[in-house]
Amino acid sequence: MVLILRKCKKDGSSRHGFVYGNKGDTVTAPDWDPKPECGNGLHGLKQGNGEWELLQGNDWLVIEANDEDVVDIDNEKCKFRTGKILYRGDKEGLHKYANVMATDSNSAYCWARDIGDHEIMIDRVTESKWAYCWACDIGDRDIMKERITDSEWAYEWVRVLATVKS
Repeated sequence: MVLILRKCKKDGSSRHGFVYGNKGDTVTAPDWDPKPECGNGLHGLKQGNGEWELLQGNDWLVIEANDEDVVDIDNEKCKFRTGKILYRGDKEGLHKYANVMATDSNSAYCWARDIGDHEIMIDRVTESKWAYCWACDIGDRDIMKERITDSEWAYEWVRVLATVKS
């Protein structure tokens, strides 16, 4: 089983008009096609990893799907045929999923920034860019400074953060 993170409007609909429903509902794509391209399926972030800018709406959803029903698209998102809605609501209800979601650096930073759970996400941020973003937006500069090993982000650290008190 795979958990998929996404958002929907208050009425449960996606930006393309599909209505997801509520906790406990099973949702199925009416036009499923397993080709690894957008369309013809329900979309989200597999285990909360991917392009967080794609998450639009008011309500957060966590949907459980069978791994064989999930297709990755460009490392940015996934699509799936069918799944059960485990959660629908505000960000506060997502905390119980933090241990298994947002496992890459980018997504861990976004989870911490948008949802919280800093103590869980901080160790997942290992890439220079996301360590720099964490230091700028969240804090923990002493910890993040050691994780910035790429010259581009080290330069930005010196240019922007070194002159600002920690």
